[in-house]
Amino acid sequence: TSLLDPNPSQQFAGTPAVSSKVDATANSIGAYALDTIHATSKLDVTAGVRWDRFDADVKALAGTIGTFSRVDTMVSWRGGVVYKPNSHASVYASYSTSFNPSAEALSLSASTVDTAPEKNRNMEVGSKVDLRNGRLSVRAALYRTDKLNARETDPTNPLIQILSGKQRVTGQELELNGQVTRGWNLLAGYAHMDSELLKSRAFPAAVGAKLANVPDNTFTFWSTHHALGFEVGEGGDRKSTRLNSSHIT
Repeated sequence: TSLLDPNPSQQFAGTPAVSSKVDATANSIGAYALDTIHATSKLDVTAGVRWDRFDADVKALAGTIGTFSRVDTMVSWRGGVVYKPNSHASVYASYSTSFNPSAEALSLSASTVDTAPEKNRNMEVGSKVDLRNGRLSVRAALYRTDKLNARETDPTNPLIQILSGKQRVTGQELELNGQVTRGWNLLAGYAHMDSELLKSRAFPAAVGAKLANVPDNTFTFWSTHHALGFEVGEGGDRKSTRLNSSHIT
């Protein structure tokens, strides 16, 4: 049909066929411990550890038919400190780890069923300040997230995925949350992110390039109104342009 003047009543001339039909089941079990120690009147220390087990079964009933199962278990942890010079301000630093199993999106195939989870780490420092007797809060943060072993197509066997890449996103974030009048609150935020492919076995020519689907700039705005026992809100976000692929071949 015409792209500029499509006809919604035009009959489909091809032969319809189901190309994909998947049944997927996943069970996740997690156990964690988290504690905060008040080291001094102005300093808090937080530490935690978590164990996860992710069990997925995927059956492809159309297209490339097959049954795939995978169980992943992993330990992740986090730690941080918060310093409060006074009752209106705080400064914090944190470090944490996480992981992404191959079946996290309930999708497994012959290429990913034997691929172990991706491992991530996040480092962040920031501060929060309350102004105007608590009617305005300002929060700023600097952070870095590294994916230490990103999934890639094996250059020697395109039918399987291997953990051979390293990716990084470094960002800065600013958020304002305030009460304009009684019953009217505004929230506004801005984030700038720099992304980079640090290492790649599958796409060595792309090292140094930006990552796919990571916008340089993101703006967020939200407004809420309270009246007569009701709350009404409106808002939106705006993202700058981003790549749909970071690979150079």
